[in-house]
Amino acid sequence: LACTSGFTDCSGSCRDLQTDRMNCGSCDTVCDIAEVCSAGVCTFMCLSPLTDCSGICTNLDDDPDNCGTCGTACDETHATGYCADGACGLICDTNYDDCDVDVTTGCEAALMYDRLNCGTCGTACGTDEICLSASCEPFTGIVGTARMVDGTWIPVIYVPCGSGAPGACNATTAKTSCTGIGARVVSHASNGTTEVLSLGATISCYWDTSYFVVDVSMPSDSCLVGISNLEWTSCCGTSSWHGNTLAFGTPGSVFGYVRSADSGYVSTYPNVNGTTWGCVSESSAATNRSGCTQQYVACTP
Repeated sequence: LACTSGFTDCSGSCRDLQTDRMNCGSCDTVCDIAEVCSAGVCTFMCLSPLTDCSGICTNLDDDPDNCGTCGTACDETHATGYCADGACGLICDTNYDDCDVDVTTGCEAALMYDRLNCGTCGTACGTDEICLSASCEPFTGIVGTARMVDGTWIPVIYVPCGSGAPGACNATTAKTSCTGIGARVVSHASNGTTEVLSLGATISCYWDTSYFVVDVSMPSDSCLVGISNLEWTSCCGTSSWHGNTLAFGTPGSVFGYVRSADSGYVSTYPNVNGTTWGCVSESSAATNRSGCTQQYVACTP
């Protein structure tokens, strides 16, 4: 059989091997029922209204992993993400809300302790108050915030570590300084105990502290004993601790340090390293930084 140009004789029948599903690329090569023959290759085919997203047929109108376009996932930080008519939406977890009205950040406001959104979005506590159990309560100490690895900012209270004198702040003193006011000491990474709150880091062995803010000016000779890990099975283990003694920032400004490859790193923050100490016994004091005569630790309710 003599076939015209562009066609091939397949068992006595002229076929276009570029588009023929029963003879795709070569005679008798049959494409699957869900495939078409394109340029001589069997290719996955999605029927309307479905779209091919990396070999999976999906409806971009209601797929939370491919919402509106392939690869656009609806963020689920403190929320259940959903997709409706090709746009992401959020169902917030209990005690969280989307106060910044930005689905890409999830439900970022922790209403139980967010001083700017205490109980409800936009309800801000005064400078002499702290948000406890979704209610603004009076507090006369030094307050501020610390950043969880997931981006949530939690309230903290800065208290002297023991007497506050350099050389007095060891792990035990840091913990008791916080438990003495009914709070827990903050650590970038920890297994989490009744005395220690983990900021959620899973990589923290390079003097990471996460990030902090103070609401008032701190004395120029004061510093924060930032704890990298305490009561954590990884890095130093549960019997040692290590960290980074830092200068306080100005009121309202972010200060702290996280290595670029570690948990919670934010490139737009200063990431100024302080004076570090390695994995030492919990009875060993944190290293002091030059010019610091008052050492504080961060506690959270």
